[in-house]
Amino acid sequence: MKNHQRPLYPHEETWEEWEDAKFEAEATLRKNGVRDPQGREFDDALLKLGIENPDLLAEYVLEARGLELEEE
Repeated sequence: MKNHQRPLYPHEETWEEWEDAKFEAEATLRKNGVRDPQGREFDDALLKLGIENPDLLAEYVLEARGLELEEE
């Protein structure tokens, strides 16, 4: 299996929100017996969210540019 490493370049506000969300997710994981989540697991989960929700992903990119999603 090939490993892919790519950097992330979020806006500062987004990064701070991500850190807060990750903290909450880590608390949920601890409650469910996972005390050592790996960065790769979070990265994979983020990518899966985008894969499963491409319209929402596009909506967030448009929103960041000050644009609105055109309804089909």
